[in-house]
Amino acid sequence: MCGFCVLVGERPDNATDLERVLASRGPDGRGEASAHGCWLLHRRLAVIDPTEHSAQPFVLDGENAVVAFNGEIYNYRAVRQRLGGIFATDGDTEVFSRVLSGEAALADLRGMYAGVLVAPGGIRLARDRFGIKPLYRTTAASGGLAVGSQLRCLAELVPT
Repeated sequence: MCGFCVLVGERPDNATDLERVLASRGPDGRGEASAHGCWLLHRRLAVIDPTEHSAQPFVLDGENAVVAFNGEIYNYRAVRQRLGGIFATDGDTEVFSRVLSGEAALADLRGMYAGVLVAPGGIRLARDRFGIKPLYRTTAASGGLAVGSQLRCLAELVPT
């Protein structure tokens, strides 16, 4: 199971603590990115597309958007076919990214997922309709929004 944390603002001073909290969520990869005034951290458990092409945070080709995502889109192949066009990966991460960027309706997705898209127009949050994959948010000590897949991760960012 993957894990992520997104902070509106710069990389926090305690980023190492956040990495330690998320380490158990994904042994197959670690990613970090800064985009549009946000910092994203992701730990990956590679199941559907184990190649580095689906590593996260995922930068959507042709877009100025970055995604951190946890879960699985069961019908990603069908949604991918409906979207058409060229895909850079064989996994569900790119499909999720393209749906969040507005290329298809979130209601088209079947699965268990939670994720964040950071783009020039703002931040989009999404999770499956049953809330199987959690998506937590709070105000960080820095005053910015903090979003994550684990409460422990956000606890590292809240004022004490």
